[in-house]
Amino acid sequence: MAEGIFNYLTKNRPEFTCESAGMAALDGMPPSRNAQIIAAKYDVDISKIRSKLITEEIMQKADYVFVMTRQHYMVLRGDYSKYADKVFILKDFANTAEHTFDPDLRDPIGQDLNAYEECFFDLDKAIRGILEKI
Repeated sequence: MAEGIFNYLTKNRPEFTCESAGMAALDGMPPSRNAQIIAAKYDVDISKIRSKLITEEIMQKADYVFVMTRQHYMVLRGDYSKYADKVFILKDFANTAEHTFDPDLRDPIGQDLNAYEECFFDLDKAIRGILEKI
């Protein structure tokens, strides 16, 4: 959903591009049905997005790498140490005090539509915060 939200919010700003990659993703998988339902509810089309694993090439070409959890942050900074200065936790940009209690964005995989919608709102808030700062 993050890639779809970012691209939706920057559709009139060609200087921005976004692609998502996972640390344990199976290459070529579509977003879950629940993710597609919630994104579509807010006019964000994620149906053409396909999963892929993070790679050295992706890390190298990225200006920024935003992750959902502290664990992802630590792993990427360790595994790709020469790109550590590019890695940030998404929720740090959400412009709310709630991230001080839990800086992680919860992955809604396998949960109901409410969990996906909550994640969608958290991602939207964080991405809007990012766009204000970059």
